[in-house]
Amino acid sequence: MRIDMVFSIIIPVYNVEKFLQKCLDHVFACELYDSEVILVLGNSNDGSANICIEYQNKHSNIVIIQQEDVGLSDARNCGLKVANGEYIVFLDSDDYIISNNFKESLNYIRKTIRFNIDVFISDFYRVSDSGKVISSVRQIEETFSPICEYNYMEHFLEQKGCFWNVWRYIYRKGFLIENQIFFRMGYLSEDIDYSVKVLLKAKKIAFFHNPYYCYVVGRGSSLMDVVTYKRVHDTVVIIHDSVNEILSNSAFPYRKVMIKKILLEFILNMATIYEVAKSDKRKTKSLFKQNLELLSYNQYFLARIISISISIFGISSVALALSWLKKIKRLLVRKFKSKQQLLVSEQAIKEHI
Repeated sequence: MRIDMVFSIIIPVYNVEKFLQKCLDHVFACELYDSEVILVLGNSNDGSANICIEYQNKHSNIVIIQQEDVGLSDARNCGLKVANGEYIVFLDSDDYIISNNFKESLNYIRKTIRFNIDVFISDFYRVSDSGKVISSVRQIEETFSPICEYNYMEHFLEQKGCFWNVWRYIYRKGFLIENQIFFRMGYLSEDIDYSVKVLLKAKKIAFFHNPYYCYVVGRGSSLMDVVTYKRVHDTVVIIHDSVNEILSNSAFPYRKVMIKKILLEFILNMATIYEVAKSDKRKTKSLFKQNLELLSYNQYFLARIISISISIFGISSVALALSWLKKIKRLLVRKFKSKQQLLVSEQAIKEHI
């Protein structure tokens, strides 16, 4: 009897030899009888490709493809083009999942597949390179089954933290193709652009706290750990376009809260004026000055305060203050966590794996 393909799990692979086996082992600890795992190979100069071939020899549902261009956006787009599953999952190969929790989300989708839910959204963990939990991101209420009320979007967006990490979403492929939602080529911070477009178009959304994704931070090798002018430039451009070209004229009912969330990212990124290489400091400062009109959004109090502060003290002083605030926050968090037990312990996660 033919088993329909329900899930396509797309994993870009580029110079991740140290992390790939852990990522794949946790994926294949799930029940993937109706799923394919698409490994999209970049031109790695380590043993990543050999590991992919080794796992393909053990698992018949692995598909290996070579990406057409370069970058994470192209890799994900290439995977989406060949995907056969009704639902799409994007994972990063230097992170990993909690297998039991992931199975729970997949099983719920299997049971409700006839309802054609466009997007499933979950919470996630931030973990250190050693596997210790740094924080549990809780933007969704903990319930036995997903919350399928569209107006829950407002609650979700109002919670502390970003909403745009694509690996916390599971997408109906038909929804993505019908709305021509692909990753913006040649840009970093592409998740912001992608998730804004997804949430503006999605009509049927399921919010399920069930955190299955472990986002590893602080390795220093990740694109998000290295502050380059390219990263800052792309983030600012995508923020500008998301606010001015997509959201400002949209009928999306939660447009205001989404704009506030994105503008907060713009404000926090001003600190990068003091985090980029010295040779890039001047043009990074110029980049933010050219986009200060974003702070004129009159329904966001913090944006107005930052705008007034810049007009009085200058953008360099405000950026320096933000940079110091970030350092102080990191120091306080480390100090606090050395004395207090985490709400979600490493042991609690291990019990789910």
